[in-house]
Amino acid sequence: MARRRLEVTVVSERDLNDVRKLFKMKVYAMVGLASSDQHHFQKTHIDREGMTDPTWNVTMTFTVEDDPDLNQDKLIFKLFCKRKLGDRYIGEVSMPVQDLLRTASDTGGTLTQQITRPVRLESGGTQGVLTFSYRFHEKFVGEELGVQTPQLPGQEQQQQSPPPRSTLGQFLVSTAQLVVTSVATEAIIESIMQ
Repeated sequence: MARRRLEVTVVSERDLNDVRKLFKMKVYAMVGLASSDQHHFQKTHIDREGMTDPTWNVTMTFTVEDDPDLNQDKLIFKLFCKRKLGDRYIGEVSMPVQDLLRTASDTGGTLTQQITRPVRLESGGTQGVLTFSYRFHEKFVGEELGVQTPQLPGQEQQQQSPPPRSTLGQFLVSTAQLVVTSVATEAIIESIMQ
């Protein structure tokens, strides 16, 4: 069966709500293909300056089935805010690969296309927009489907699973661990000082 390399460049996110009230938002994206049998994700670098308007310009490559009628994969962008007590899920954008393949075949196949989509929140609403570009390389036969090595200058990224969404229970456990650590540290310092 014929396959193609799908090259995706995660460009930027605009107009996110600030999910951190006290500290700067540091946002990254997990990008991957979700199919019925497996999930492959790659991670962008963390934008530490853009806050609610992060910019990445990171290119990643995936291998997909070329036939739009057979391809059931979805290209998923999951956005997270980096935090010490566990990263916070912000929202996501999902795009069927078959739609990308059909658009590519309408435009000649290998031209770069840019897309802007609203970010869907857990609540079902939307917030901000994600911009990405993509292009397909020429068809070929063979090779496994899934993730290729991302092209990050000066960094090597590995295939990763997205972090779990934060829950109240995780927050409470993390907070309790911090309190216990703090109390233990104070007790040790006090015993040394005596």
